[in-house]
Amino acid sequence: MFFTITTEADVQFTWQRIRDVGNPSMDTKPHGKLPVVLTIGQVDHEFAMAKHEVAVEHYVAFLNAKATTHDPYGLYNPDSTTDDLGYVLRYGEGTVESPYYYRAKPGKERFPINFISWYDAARFVNWLANGQGDGDTENGVYDMNLEEPTRLPGAPVFIPNGDEWQKAAHYDPRTSAEGGPAMDKHYWMYPQMTNDRPIRAILDAQGNITNPQPYLSHYDNESRRDGHCKVDSGSDGTGSYYGVMHMGGNVVEWIEDRDGVPEPLHQQIRGGDLENGSGDQRNHFVNIAPIDWESTDNGLRLAATIAYAFDAHDEPVVFIEPLDHEAFEPSDPASFRIGLTDHAVAPAGGLSVHFDIYGQAIEGEDFDPLGDSVLIPENTSETVLTVMPKADLIDNELPESVEVRLTATTDPSIDIAPSPHNSATTYLLGPLSAGSYEAWIYDRFPRDVLADSALQAAVWGATANPDGDALGNLQEFFHGTDMQIAEETDPYSSAISFLPEGLDIEISFSRRKGITGISYFVDSSTSLQSWEYVGKLPESTQSVDDNTELVTLS
Repeated sequence: MFFTITTEADVQFTWQRIRDVGNPSMDTKPHGKLPVVLTIGQVDHEFAMAKHEVAVEHYVAFLNAKATTHDPYGLYNPDSTTDDLGYVLRYGEGTVESPYYYRAKPGKERFPINFISWYDAARFVNWLANGQGDGDTENGVYDMNLEEPTRLPGAPVFIPNGDEWQKAAHYDPRTSAEGGPAMDKHYWMYPQMTNDRPIRAILDAQGNITNPQPYLSHYDNESRRDGHCKVDSGSDGTGSYYGVMHMGGNVVEWIEDRDGVPEPLHQQIRGGDLENGSGDQRNHFVNIAPIDWESTDNGLRLAATIAYAFDAHDEPVVFIEPLDHEAFEPSDPASFRIGLTDHAVAPAGGLSVHFDIYGQAIEGEDFDPLGDSVLIPENTSETVLTVMPKADLIDNELPESVEVRLTATTDPSIDIAPSPHNSATTYLLGPLSAGSYEAWIYDRFPRDVLADSALQAAVWGATANPDGDALGNLQEFFHGTDMQIAEETDPYSSAISFLPEGLDIEISFSRRKGITGISYFVDSSTSLQSWEYVGKLPESTQSVDDNTELVTLS
């Protein structure tokens, strides 16, 4: 089993090399939806399978590249926002003036993407194969002019076919004596290298598996109370012989094939999901679904050529990746993993890896000095670089980035990984006051977005208006409204009474409960041109719900 990282731009995946060319196949068992026997699993060439299911952060990058001005192909499903088990948020109106902007729901970046049809998956693959960015979605790997597209020759990355998926999930080249399946059958019943029903995963509130152990799967959760787990949670206990994780449970995965499918416009799906029992994970069970099916249950995993996945690098290289995406002042650190691909180990005496520091945070002032190199000890494959923040006594500060960029090693035969795997970024966060606007914003935008000043005016700034209604973000915070959903009613109302001694004006508005750091005042004018400061008027409040109250000034 080997580990490496793709060198494609922007959206990257961890790939597992699937070897053992010319392996034997096995037969499936017919059932009501697929009443034929398929012979599957044999692959006559090496290929790569993504170690993890496609995550929300991957698909959000795709949406932000290809579905900002309208969404002609329906790549975004609104259910992925409104459903508790959907993990994507959308802002804006889809126009040139107010384009759509997408992000993961807070903390859901590494959850599996769902609510995607087979067509969505094929367009995502086309985009990857065409270089991402403004790459074409309609051709490259699949010709989307066809109702039932098939893989085109020379495709570098693709939806796995039935043979590729079956081999990566269930095949083991070892004999029984060597630790493989009983009776030298070479195919495990379940994709966690077991013939016994897998152990059910236990999740915490953040989607992390809290009982990592062999033969583990996130399934049989009929009440959906736990939701999905993160695609990289559960360690190797969820993995196949080739180290591919979560091929059973969590979300079902689209398959490229339609072999044996009795109905038109249907595709194979494999692996079961969080709600089903273990039966859907068995090696002989192949299910089907409509090609345009979108639900909480369906997701995607990618396969690729060796050249695409490993960029033709036969020798190991040194990479860096963040273990924590943020650090908190004054003493909660973040860390980076710096390691060798393909499970290679450092030579005698260890391997020194040199780096430079970039970003908005200042070394020595905002975080403890890191030096300019780390040592991967001999006979080990990785080390950890820790970023310890320093307290700067600034409350409600915007996140500051710390980027570590690898430059060289002390062994001329071991290179640094190509971009983007030669650098990684984490963010330093200061203390946030409860009820503050900054704390509210932090809960709604990823750290890299908040650290990007180019997005301040249109997305996350106090006057930004991502949902296109009459209220900017600061006003949405103050009034307890949703920055994602355009408000159809004015949060203010007024009543004027004519009394003998003059006018009596009553002003009412909604206000978020518990807010801090924001004050308001009243101006008056007899001409609507020049205004005079009145000050704060006496107020009364009435609770509306758990989050908002009605304020009346008179």
